[in-house]
Amino acid sequence: MESQYDSCVLIVGGRVVVRADAGPLEAELALFSSDCIELKTTDPGAVREAGYRTTASEARARLADLGITQELAERTARAMIPNLATAYARGSVVRRAVAELGPAEMFEGHVYLSSAKAYEGQWLDLAALTFDLGDPNVARALQAMYLAAILAEVDDDADVFLSTLALTQNQRPGVRTLKRVTFGDAEGWPSRMKAFGEDRGAASAREGGPTRVEVLDWLQAIAERGVMSAKARADRIERAIATTPRPPPNRGPLSDPVAWSIEAQLDAGEASAALARIDMMERDRGSNPCVMYLRARASLMLNREDPQVIAERVSMLASSASFDELELLAAQAWAAAGNAGRALPYARVLAANPRAPEELRSRARKLVEQVGRPQSQAARGPSGKRTTGGIVSEPSPVSEPPEEQIEKEASGVIRRATPLPAVLAVGNFATAATAHPSAPPTPRAPTNSPARRKSTSRPQQREEGRDQRQIATLPPPPQQTPELDDPATPPPELHEVGHAPKDERTLVKGISRPAFRAVSTNSTPPRLSLGKLELAETFDDPAPPPSMADARVRAAHDARTQCTAMARELGMLYRTQHGIELRNDLASLEVIQAELIARYHETGVRTVAAMLDLRRHGAFLSEMIARTLKATWLDVSPKELGHWTMFVPPDTRVWPFARVLRFVTMGSKERDLVAYFLELHARSY
Repeated sequence: MESQYDSCVLIVGGRVVVRADAGPLEAELALFSSDCIELKTTDPGAVREAGYRTTASEARARLADLGITQELAERTARAMIPNLATAYARGSVVRRAVAELGPAEMFEGHVYLSSAKAYEGQWLDLAALTFDLGDPNVARALQAMYLAAILAEVDDDADVFLSTLALTQNQRPGVRTLKRVTFGDAEGWPSRMKAFGEDRGAASAREGGPTRVEVLDWLQAIAERGVMSAKARADRIERAIATTPRPPPNRGPLSDPVAWSIEAQLDAGEASAALARIDMMERDRGSNPCVMYLRARASLMLNREDPQVIAERVSMLASSASFDELELLAAQAWAAAGNAGRALPYARVLAANPRAPEELRSRARKLVEQVGRPQSQAARGPSGKRTTGGIVSEPSPVSEPPEEQIEKEASGVIRRATPLPAVLAVGNFATAATAHPSAPPTPRAPTNSPARRKSTSRPQQREEGRDQRQIATLPPPPQQTPELDDPATPPPELHEVGHAPKDERTLVKGISRPAFRAVSTNSTPPRLSLGKLELAETFDDPAPPPSMADARVRAAHDARTQCTAMARELGMLYRTQHGIELRNDLASLEVIQAELIARYHETGVRTVAAMLDLRRHGAFLSEMIARTLKATWLDVSPKELGHWTMFVPPDTRVWPFARVLRFVTMGSKERDLVAYFLELHARSY
């Protein structure tokens, strides 16, 4: 495996921490002894040195024997602040954070320059510092302090490996690269650095260096090491390199000067002090969305409440109020609660929104990368799959799509959650079948036929007329329409055609879909029999299609699978938030329709959280129809979910997602979902 490296590299805990541009490393040899050697057969009869391997505890002990310890590294780093750290900082971004740098950053030499016998620093210009000091021991000593600092942040049994095969594979067998290394007067380095800094001063002309985005990437890697001290240090550095404060928004809750000053205080990490001002603001102005947002953010920063509780509260707030900072907080809260499926949609929309401030977009991108990529084995179950709650969100152009997650059902069974967007993304089924093979053909009698005019009622004619115009329903996945979450963007209006209602309160369309359309009129109402009752949170996956099934059958099965996953999540949310167990029965349908009216009838559907919530409710309705009335998906080719059609035997077509949208928009003017289901049930026999 080590042969993949084209140079000499040091790997600590699976992470490459330094490499040589050519030739061997130098200070890193102090971590090993001759009995740490690893050999490898490269050619027939040729055994060569492949590297040296030890553990972190043994490497720390060898450095300590040479006088290099973490405590020495910290004292030396403090001695370089502020003069030397400021003078040799690589650019203005790093210079703003020199007071927060620790030895693991200040002395980090990520590339060894063999010709100059110096290390190329990542945060400071260590090569220039080595040249100015004029001591050959400087480079080795500072790099050894860096090694002591990073070894202190890993477990004692962490693997430490120095790969040297790239150096020895072209030399004769028996060549060894290990040699004795010294660092001069180790205890004298702090005072020597302090004295040199006083003579040198803090002036610096180094304006070139890493950008703020690059530094944020480094900080993310530091935070991912899992060490609390490293995470805290990364947070302090991030606050220090923050650009000039963002100007207050022109509109929205945070446009108020008092609210914005509290927001700036939270950005600076002063959550405890901000809480007192939030209390005063609430006494003066009441508990408005701005106060609720600020209090939730401060509470999350101080860990005063369970992140799950904060996330649920912020998500409910986002369904009625929407601004960029609130969407970011929702993503951060769900991520802190361990629910990547709920965090990613918020973060991806904000990251792709060109109207959002760059500072917030950068934080959102960082969150997407952190939550979306596979986490460490400690955050996984025995199978290696992620076990946090929620559903997998759609792939985004911002980051690689996360791996499939598994969600734990109430029964204790671990069930794999199929990635939702594989079906719900726009255009993914544009080439899928337009009709399920089990559905009868729709009669296409000429519109001027006397028989057709006689058998078609006026309401049905109006509904058929509506079906001919272009309508839309639930919007595409959030990352494809970032403008929908921007409060400055007016919601699109419904087409004023026929009898379609116009409602400017909603972002989504599709309410004009009819409740159903019959192929024939020979059905007779039977007694109500719902069959097997199932708990929504533990809905079974639908039976897989035959292996020889055509694309139409596979597309319908995939749509059903995704709706089952969404219905499970809705059941989990109702249980955790309201203490209600949803089933495929009329009582559960009454519960969700009452909740929908309470949430959206007055405010409309204006946020990403509301869109996702309505998708889950529409999926639950489709699952109830499928499980009790033996319905199947008929047409999943349209880009809009409102056009997705189900076939209910023997002769009825329905649009479940559009029905939920229509009910939310029309309210009491439209028959409720229970009456809709009862009528549909009567037509199904």
